[in-house]
This record gives sequence, structure tokens and C-alpha cells, in this order.
Amino acid sequence: MKRMKTNIDRYGIGACMVCALSLAACIDEDLSDCPTGVEMRDITVSYQIDLQHGVDPEFDDALHSLHLGFWNTPQSLYYDKMFAPQDMPEDLYFKVTLPMGDYDHIAVANHNNDMVTGGVHAFGNDLSGVCVDETPVAGDTVRALAYAPFVGLLSLKLENRDQEHYTVLMSPVVGKMKIRVNHPTTLANVKCYLSQTKGGFRCWADEYVDHDKMVTDASGFRKTVSGQCDDFVFYCYPTLGEGVRRYATKTTGTWKLYFYSEFEDKIIQHIFTVTEPIEAGRVLEAEFDITESGGEAVDITAGVEIDTDWKPGNDYEGEM
Repeated sequence: MKRMKTNIDRYGIGACMVCALSLAACIDEDLSDCPTGVEMRDITVSYQIDLQHGVDPEFDDALHSLHLGFWNTPQSLYYDKMFAPQDMPEDLYFKVTLPMGDYDHIAVANHNNDMVTGGVHAFGNDLSGVCVDETPVAGDTVRALAYAPFVGLLSLKLENRDQEHYTVLMSPVVGKMKIRVNHPTTLANVKCYLSQTKGGFRCWADEYVDHDKMVTDASGFRKTVSGQCDDFVFYCYPTLGEGVRRYATKTTGTWKLYFYSEFEDKIIQHIFTVTEPIEAGRVLEAEFDITESGGEAVDITAGVEIDTDWKPGNDYEGEM
């Protein structure tokens, strides 16, 4: 498993982090813009994958981007900065100069850059409200993710001068799906949706957000293997039974998988109820067979025809 760090000095990103009270935090050795009359403290912070829980071998454990936030009170965001993929060096190692005090720090990786379908999410002043989630594209429908978001937490007490370096352990908040769907050549343009997953992750509380109506659209990840086979590989939020924290004891996380295919002048719906849970940092690989009859099944092949006017994100009285 590859560990990654960042060294801001290598890229010459020398700047001061300014807050509303004219206090600042400084990066690099240039302290010219830092506040006077305020006791400052130099620390270093690095970021690496949490090896205690780890990820499955086929789960991407790279940190492609970083969004860093420091709060000096639970209701006051002191500083935040985004590092896009093109600004990320091989070493994630930061030297930071902060005014003396206590800080809570959240780091989110792979969720605020053009490589990720989730788009840009700003940190707010409320520490407890910081959430990794997705912007709906239609109704309650969100897109599946191309990259896995990671979250790391840290509390800093700068009065403790015995500690000069801090390590933030980054953990994934989504699972990876590798789905293969087999079908006759008469079925075309297969689309893939999931429901009954979590709706996001509340960072400081270290817990998932429930969203019973959310539907995840993974159709954009379809890769045609042959005229009778399509693959969908993507990341999405997990399914948990009891317990909403990342590493709570898992129970059967029943969820729904929907395929929609075109057959002649009809759209056919194929529903599968899956009992194997989607878990953060894990890869769930599954294979499904669909037919021209459509229908619903629990871990077996089946199906029903649906109203051809129905579109994901609209009101629907059926299974979704």
C-alpha cells in the first residue's frame, strides 16, 4: 500500500492563512505577513492512509487532492485551502505556523477537484456540519464517484511543545463496486442505479448520513465488454444496517440494484435485492444476468416491464 505525503516547499506555495480577526497562519519560512504581537508556533503535518483498517487491493488508496480546514472554535473556521491534483507532490508533508491555541482539523481527499464527479464542496464555519456528500443531478439522484473520498481528523493543542509533528490518518468513506451484467444482444444501452445506500458522511461526528430516497446513478461508468456483457466500476456510499459510524459492527446491508435496458420500443426494468453489504474501503464484485422479460429477484435472475416515461429522479410508485 502506497503512503503519500506533501511538501509545500517543493512547489513554492508560500502563503499566509488569514482570518477575520487579522490573525494568520504562515507556510514556509517567510513570516513577513504573519501577525505581530501574537505568539506563533511551528508544526509539521503529514497525511497517510490509515493502515489499521486498510483497503482492499483493488481499492484506489491514492490521495489525488486535499481540502484542509482548521477550526479554532467549533463555530469558527480559521483557515481552509484546497490542493488540486496538479498541485499535489509525491510527499504530503506540510510545515505550518499557527498562533498559539487549540485547533480541530479536518482533511478531505479526492472530493474537490475536476477528477471527481462530486464537484467542489466548501467548508462552513460549523465544524459539525462538514459533510462529504454529492450534489443531486436530478431530484434525489446523485452520480456515482470515479475516485474514493478519504477523511482524516486531528485535534491540535499547540501549548504542548513536546510534539512538533502530527500525522493525520486518512480513511475511505465509500466502497468500490465492480458489477458485470450479462444480457442477450437484443438488450441495448444498459443503465445502472443503486438505492438504499447512505447519503453522505458527516466528518467530525465520524458518522454516515441517512437518505432513504437517494438514488445513485452509475450509468456513466458503463464499459461494453461485448454485445452480451457490460461492466460498471465505480465508488459509492456504503450500506449499513445498525450503526452509522465508519467502523461500526456491520449487519446485513440490504440494498437495491436496478438495471434499465432498451428492448425494441420498450424500456425494461430489472431489479435485484442484494444482501451483501457495501463497505467503506472494500471492493464488492458481483455478476448479474438480465433477460428480455425483466423483473425482480433476490440474488437470482429475473425482471418486469415498466412505464417508458419513467426517468430516475422523478416520482415513482414502484420499488425505487
